[in-house]
This record gives sequence, structure tokens and C-alpha cells, in this order.
Amino acid sequence: MEKNNNTNNQNSATEQNVSESGSPISGMSAEELYRQKEEYDAKFTLYKGSIPNR
Repeated sequence: MEKNNNTNNQNSATEQNVSESGSPISGMSAEELYRQKEEYDAKFTLYKGSIPNR
């Protein structure tokens, strides 16, 4: 019984989080998110490459 209650609580919390209008992701298309991810990955790779190995 308790397991079902926990699952229900998690589901309702997830729905609340998704419906929040303050989320920066809510207005973005998948393409835009992917482009931002690629940009971030490229910057991170450059940053990692600039750290000398000890």
C-alpha cells in the first residue's frame, strides 16, 4: 500500500514541476535546446583542453 502512495506522490510532484511557468526550458524548441547543449559542450571541451595535466 505504501509503495503505491509514494509513487502517486512522486507523480504529482513531477507534474507540478513540469507545469511551472518559471522553467527556462518551457519556451524552447528541441532544436534550440540541442544547439545550446552543443555550444556548452564545445566551450567545456575548450576549457578542459586549456588545463595542463599534472
